[in-house]
Amino acid sequence: GASGTSVTLDGVNLSGATEVRFNTAAALFTIVSPFRLIATVPLEATSGPITVTTAFGNTVTFAHFIVAPRVLGFFPTNAAPGAVVIIEGANFTGATSVRFSERNAPAYSVVAQNQIHATVPSGASSGPISVTTLAGTGASAANFVVTGSEPILTEFFPTNGVPGTVVTIHGRNFTGATGVKFNGANAASFFVTAPTQISATVPLGASTGPITVSTISGTGASLAPFVVTTAPVIVDFTPAVGPPGAIVVIEGANFLGATGVKFNGTAAASFSVTASTQIRAVVPSGATTGPISVVTPKGAGSSVNGFAVVTQPVIVEFAPTNGPSGTIVTIDGVNFSGLAAVQFGGVKAGVFTLVSPTQIRSTTPAGAITGPITVATALGAGASTNHFFVTASQPVITGFSPASGGAGVTVILYGLNFAGATAVRFNGAGANFS
Repeated sequence: GASGTSVTLDGVNLSGATEVRFNTAAALFTIVSPFRLIATVPLEATSGPITVTTAFGNTVTFAHFIVAPRVLGFFPTNAAPGAVVIIEGANFTGATSVRFSERNAPAYSVVAQNQIHATVPSGASSGPISVTTLAGTGASAANFVVTGSEPILTEFFPTNGVPGTVVTIHGRNFTGATGVKFNGANAASFFVTAPTQISATVPLGASTGPITVSTISGTGASLAPFVVTTAPVIVDFTPAVGPPGAIVVIEGANFLGATGVKFNGTAAASFSVTASTQIRAVVPSGATTGPISVVTPKGAGSSVNGFAVVTQPVIVEFAPTNGPSGTIVTIDGVNFSGLAAVQFGGVKAGVFTLVSPTQIRSTTPAGAITGPITVATALGAGASTNHFFVTASQPVITGFSPASGGAGVTVILYGLNFAGATAVRFNGAGANFS
């Protein structure tokens, strides 16, 4: 068994055991009863008898306990198939196989219980060396590097494409690939689908050149270049919604030399290429909701998501969100040009000002009730998602009659916002009222 294996020892007079050894290596043990103890095979154990020591002497097993092999090192640490490697360790006696990664060594000899000479097999790939005996298998912690087993690229499909294209690479020695590059640029992602095949995604910023695959054994490059076509690629745009005339900032790649920008097939009113990765375009009149596309002499690219064209007013937010009649409310949104009306809970505001196509200032009208704010233009109307809450207005007394009188005289009060009145006082003294 291997180091760490629990071994049950049965006998007599075991309750006074003070030491257990596997060959010469001391082991941890637990006394279960006078007739049984359980010992753990120590890390440094070698094959041989098990010895139990008590105050009355030692007892040694007739049979030898065979410890699984341990591979501690090897020299050289890298070599080509056919080379002889010296493997150091322990418990190699009776070895039944030596493997380099997944391939059996074609020849090996057990020089001593702690040394084996083995030949690197043809077709071996880099990886741990393992030794097997009847007691088990032990593998090296470090990898043996097989030289001459660097990745070899034989072909790839397609042979050209834009960033984001998935390329299938064929060859050999791809197991354990640590990197794939397109002319020096790391692949956006890659997967080793077989020792002879990799699927890799062309990254943004890649340029035409060879494809390389790296493993711990080395790096292999394609003879032919992968041609990165420079058709435009749209990654994002802001805002995602807007009316004709709005300026949209388009982000992506390969925009230099752009000859056209379209909003769902309708040419932009104007556009400017501010960088190879950015365009500013104006939404044209008559545009409809759909993808944005950019055209250059080298191709065209479209956005995955659509730009939403709106013509009716859209209220995004307003502040404050509550107040009595007479409160001035600032309304933000889009498509406010040609403003015709503003309503609070269906009650028309008598006073409003168009500050800009994206902002209105309006005064909450008398009689307004809690509800959405609505903005109307010649192109339609739009209502807020949230309600404006109309709070009670403070009572205002504009006059009273008669101007004087004794206790018990009925006085008529004139003014505003008397609905819901809860008290009337004459210089602090409460009065009955209706």
